[in-house]
Amino acid sequence: MNKFLRLVMATIFVLLGTWQGGQAFAQGAALSLRVDRVDLTGFPDVSVHLRAWDSAGLPLSALTTEDFTLVEDQGAPLRPLSIKPDLEAPVRVVLVMDVSGSMAGQPFEDAKQAATRFLDRLKPGDQVALIAFSDSVDPDPTVLDPARELAFTSDLSIVYDTIENLKLGKNTHLYLALVKAMQMIAQTPSD
Repeated sequence: MNKFLRLVMATIFVLLGTWQGGQAFAQGAALSLRVDRVDLTGFPDVSVHLRAWDSAGLPLSALTTEDFTLVEDQGAPLRPLSIKPDLEAPVRVVLVMDVSGSMAGQPFEDAKQAATRFLDRLKPGDQVALIAFSDSVDPDPTVLDPARELAFTSDLSIVYDTIENLKLGKNTHLYLALVKAMQMIAQTPSD
């Protein structure tokens, strides 16, 4: 069984080197892949639950059985019987908003409206964090300004209220806000 699990992992690494819309990967192209679970309860049938993203961070939803190859001890290549994408999987996103003085007037109202419309499209189980940045941003993801920053939550009413009550600041600290957003995502537990 242990040998079989190594074989499943080797199959996944084959995907890393071969997929890009059905074409061979170009030199330097990036792909992110995470194995969430390997289910051996129906052995010899095995289910592998994984997530795959392209270099832009977009999910690879068009994978087919042809994108996977399994070879054991230089034997004949095998393909999975089926692939079932889970298009309803919950998402986790950090909403980063510019609330600096340069957003005064209609741009600020438009940004709040766009953020609200984005929240309207989230599904139950999705999580969102908020970083509204202007003249100061603490890049530490554990230090949050409750007037304009929220940790990941699926309670969207809190996010709606915070966005509605945002106030404009002065300068723009975009890079610190992005660093904080990336650190927040990196620190979230994987489900």
